[in-house]
Amino acid sequence: MYSGWWTIGSFRSAPIRLHWSVLIGALLFSGFHVEPALWLAFLLLILVHELGHAILVKAYRLHVIEIALHGMGGHCAYSPPGTSKQSAVIAWGGVLAQACLLAATVAATHVFGLPLFGPAYQFYYVFATVNVFVIFLNLLPFRPLDGANAWRLVPILIRQMRTRVDAQARVRRRREQVQEHLRVLDKAADESELDEEGRRLVRELIEKTTKTKR
Repeated sequence: MYSGWWTIGSFRSAPIRLHWSVLIGALLFSGFHVEPALWLAFLLLILVHELGHAILVKAYRLHVIEIALHGMGGHCAYSPPGTSKQSAVIAWGGVLAQACLLAATVAATHVFGLPLFGPAYQFYYVFATVNVFVIFLNLLPFRPLDGANAWRLVPILIRQMRTRVDAQARVRRRREQVQEHLRVLDKAADESELDEEGRRLVRELIEKTTKTKR
């Protein structure tokens, strides 16, 4: 145990740690009321958020150092930092995991009905209402919120799309140039004294070169 930290589990060998300041954060969240179910639900919401980051870190074959939960929320530490695109995608992981939790909560209420009181209602309140608020809060484009990094994915994808379109246009222009040269070659073959075998070879070359892959 680090000073003030407790290891409560692991994710792919990376420790999941809990700081004592979580108690202060829980009291603030509950308006200084003793609501263990509400505290647990909020803690699980933060954990789901950080696990969302961790899953995408592992998807990029990066190393998760630790997942930490504390009074100000939590963080998922990983290395190496990865590319700008990887970093932006990983930043989306938390809110995407929350969105999955929200969808599962809504689906459960359709199946089992909406809880009206007790711990079940407190879990519903956190996983649905509070969850939506936290998603929007995290997507604000300000540090240290995820939105400061997550929204960088948009211009990155736009640049990649433009690069792909430009590359396709260059290939198309090059193909048209090659086809024009081959048409000239075909005409020259017809007008030359090439024998039938030579003309056949020219036409086979034209057919293979101008064939479009589907």
